[in-house]
Amino acid sequence: MIYIIHLVESMSVEAINSLLKFLEEPPTHTFAILTTENEAKVLPTIISRCQCMRMLLSPRDEVIKEAVDEGVSIEDAELISYFSNSAPLVLEESKTAEYKNAKDSFLLALEALSKTRSEACYLFEKGIIPDLDKKKARYFLDMLSLAFKDLISLKQNQTPLLSSYVKLIEPLKKWSHLEESLLEIMKVRNHLELNINTALLIEHLINYITKEFIL
Repeated sequence: MIYIIHLVESMSVEAINSLLKFLEEPPTHTFAILTTENEAKVLPTIISRCQCMRMLLSPRDEVIKEAVDEGVSIEDAELISYFSNSAPLVLEESKTAEYKNAKDSFLLALEALSKTRSEACYLFEKGIIPDLDKKKARYFLDMLSLAFKDLISLKQNQTPLLSSYVKLIEPLKKWSHLEESLLEIMKVRNHLELNINTALLIEHLINYITKEFIL
């Protein structure tokens, strides 16, 4: 019997306690494979009971090319290749409602952030926040963080990673607080795991990253 548990760092306290009991006394001929994107967030008591293996990722350029060859748009391939490291997975993910909804919110957010603060807040409150449950919010915030990383790269005259989205994000590179906003996006992303109301977190974020706007 083989168990595969993805993103073990996101497990609830109850689930972690059950997992620890399993790892302490695993049944005969039973194996568990745990995955994580951040080993620092995994309890040391879990790590100490496991054999750790770090997997090498496929080159992102190759994943994008293969995905495009399979029929995925370059825009989708560039985004999803940050979350899925193989062309078949990128193709599969591009068809999911969760991805499509998160992408729609992401594109609306980029449009909103190019406007005045009052317009941006209105678009977030009416067009983005109502559609974001916790799962979609994770995806949305990950996309938004990628955009802000590219904004910082553009400001430093470096090559952006989301080349298909440059026209959408370039107008925002004049902001003076890109680094602080990126950190705030990452903080809000982490706070999603603390059972804090999703709508309140996103409202806080939009108020923070538009703080230098004119109302």
